[in-house]
Amino acid sequence: MSKDFRLPSLAQHFDPPDGYVGHFGWMAGFSADAAFMNDAAERFTSHTKAQRASLGRITLALFLDPHNPPLSLTAVPGVAHLPFADLKSKPCRLIHAKVAVLGFRCMGAEQQGKWCVRLLVSTGNWTRQTVEESLDLAWAVDVCSDSIAQADDTTKAACADIKAA
Repeated sequence: MSKDFRLPSLAQHFDPPDGYVGHFGWMAGFSADAAFMNDAAERFTSHTKAQRASLGRITLALFLDPHNPPLSLTAVPGVAHLPFADLKSKPCRLIHAKVAVLGFRCMGAEQQGKWCVRLLVSTGNWTRQTVEESLDLAWAVDVCSDSIAQADDTTKAACADIKAA
């Protein structure tokens, strides 16, 4: 009898590695909604919406195609939806990539200074609809500080992917 093999949903990719907590992340995409972003931010920081609002700290920066309505800090505490400063001189016609670079720091005092970076690439938007109704793909790779000193080929490839993103 075989066991079910379940891949993580797009939102679950925001969960920190064991022993780490989300510190800061950059996200780009075509669209996003408050429901997904609240789930992602809660998973990333381990803080509820109310806790994030009380802390007043930005942990995720979101850069979306300018044709999307802005997500406010009251709707998604801890997530800054960054607008184009000047739509006439925007660098591209359409933002379509769905990429996140997520930074995690180690929680233990004895592990201070240790970090982990995750590159997350998705075919789906940062929306609840993507998680609940779409058949989309997501790929993630982590690079942690303790793997850099004696990096193998896999770690070197992951570092190159993060740099390219």
